Amino acid sequence: MTCKDAVKQDLQQPLLDGRKEVSAASAPMESLSGHDMSKYNIFAYGVGHVLNDLCASCWFTYLLFFLTDIKHLPAESAGAVMLAGQVADGVFTPLVGYLSDKTDTRFGRRKPWYVGGTILVVLCFTFIFGTCVPCDWFDAASFNVVATVYYSICASLFNVGWAAVQVSHMSMIPELTEVDSTRVLLNSVRYAGTVIANVIVLLLAMLLFWLNSDASQADRPFLYLAVICVALGLATSIIFLTGVKEHPVQKSFILPPDSPLWSPGGTHRRRKTWWCWVKQPVFYVVGAIYMCSRLATNLSQSFMPFYLSAALNMANAHEDGQVSTPISFALVPLLTYVGQLAATYSTKVGVKRYGRKSTLVCGTVIVGAAATTMMFLNEDSAPVIYPTAFVLGVGLVAAAISAASIQCDMLGRDCKSSAFVYGAHSLLDKLSCGIAVFGIQQSSDLKGSMFQRIVTALIPAISLAAGSVIAVFGAVPKALHECHDVVDKESQYQQLETDVPEDMIYRPASSTSTL
Repeated sequence: MTCKDAVKQDLQQPLLDGRKEVSAASAPMESLSGHDMSKYNIFAYGVGHVLNDLCASCWFTYLLFFLTDIKHLPAESAGAVMLAGQVADGVFTPLVGYLSDKTDTRFGRRKPWYVGGTILVVLCFTFIFGTCVPCDWFDAASFNVVATVYYSICASLFNVGWAAVQVSHMSMIPELTEVDSTRVLLNSVRYAGTVIANVIVLLLAMLLFWLNSDASQADRPFLYLAVICVALGLATSIIFLTGVKEHPVQKSFILPPDSPLWSPGGTHRRRKTWWCWVKQPVFYVVGAIYMCSRLATNLSQSFMPFYLSAALNMANAHEDGQVSTPISFALVPLLTYVGQLAATYSTKVGVKRYGRKSTLVCGTVIVGAAATTMMFLNEDSAPVIYPTAFVLGVGLVAAAISAASIQCDMLGRDCKSSAFVYGAHSLLDKLSCGIAVFGIQQSSDLKGSMFQRIVTALIPAISLAAGSVIAVFGAVPKALHECHDVVDKESQYQQLETDVPEDMIYRPASSTSTL
């Protein structure tokens, strides 16, 4: 058999689409455990997002409280800082995704962006919780303006790096494996890493808040926390870079319609562009589900300190107007993440056994129960918030893993444009969160008891309920590869993703496609 005959025979084998019989040559190889990746590779991938998770935990849990109660910025300015960071993240996330899909280096498509983003995160994050040096150059009358500009720039640059790390890491899942159970496992391990990172942050915060009793240096614990998080995250990023091997970029060639390898009704894949994605309704349906799950998590996390202070009166206020951070501000979020960690494995099993939609609805019901309890808590019943926070975490993790699994189902085996998809959906996530936080911060009743109950409990529950309704009644793929590549019926040529000998490439005069 010649080289050309071997290539033709391989290309004529049906591709894995979840409905047709798969040949031994084209099927993904699974181990006896049901996965096609080693335990260490899975672990290395799982810790690859820990730097982002550590920084995001500080960002969403303490940024608003740090700016308003520690640095004494007006609530409107703090909201503007948060919005600036979220907008920068949202804008650069799809841009990084688009550029990452087109990147072709000997190190892969994703890792160069991952490394660049990691460097930017490490350099910029400590400035957010550090001393505002430019603020000392101006008089007190200009403090609000200078501090707002300073923190907005730091937040924006940090979020640009954060976006590069997030998109490059998430978009590697479709490239690392085609096995459905492995993809679900990677999402679960990745989310477990997120939860563990948050637990570490909150344990460190509890310790630092306890050690610092001087209200005049209330900003010190936040700076120490940021430095420790950056150091730990850098170590886990090195584990990811050395432990996960990115598959080489496949090249493409074009077959003419009269080629024996071309079949109009075949299952051959063609590369999906960003334009092909934005024309698919399922792209927006899945994006809305992901946005709702992320908005619920971010709002409950960002405003929990305000809820504890305004609704349950847990803040430590001093006669001189200074505010020291109580341990409960770390313990309550910590219990939320302990609940998430405890439910991660059961959620993975539930997603596999009962499906994505059912698990998402179940998580929504659990969050609704916790939110109802939070709506009626007061200073006398404040201790009830501790078990309630645990239950809240269980519901949030069920919703998050279900939404991420639905994203993977939609992508199927499309590796070429996965970064754009994750980036575009992250844009919805960041913009919705930034706009919501900015709008909430403009309220004159920001520290009102009932207002904080609505913001921290009711709105996240409503957000998840909306996501569940969309998942149940929307056109959501039920299983992996059900929403796979759509071949353009009007296209004259069919583009296949594979490596072939140079002399087999057909290029019509009007085509500019190259290897």
